[in-house]
Amino acid sequence: MLPLLTALGLGDEDRLRARFSRGFKPRCSKIACISKEDLGWIQVSSTKRRFHLDQLHLHAQWRGQGIGTFLLTSLTARATQTRRTVALDVIRGNPAIGLYRRMGFQIVGEDEEKFQMLWRPDRPVKTGPA
Repeated sequence: MLPLLTALGLGDEDRLRARFSRGFKPRCSKIACISKEDLGWIQVSSTKRRFHLDQLHLHAQWRGQGIGTFLLTSLTARATQTRRTVALDVIRGNPAIGLYRRMGFQIVGEDEEKFQMLWRPDRPVKTGPA
């Protein structure tokens, strides 16, 4: 992730720490683990109408093994049950964009750094290539 942030001029460590401190919400965060081994973490905030995927990070060795898909499927199932959408912001160039698209997220906005994506319970999940 650091190369993406650096390419966007956001790789300064002090700036990253400050950004993390502003956005970290312990009550909204969960650590994903298997047999006491940490795989990564997810942070989801919510309102009455929407979940917002604030953070989803997996250690490099656990990427591409279906864990991100599992976490997103769990979140979208919860959203369907509670009739909410799921929003997220993703840095341009992040490989996770393909996962989000496969899961049915659509780009609804963008700025210099990020895409804003939205999942709606009434949209089918794509099963083919991203």
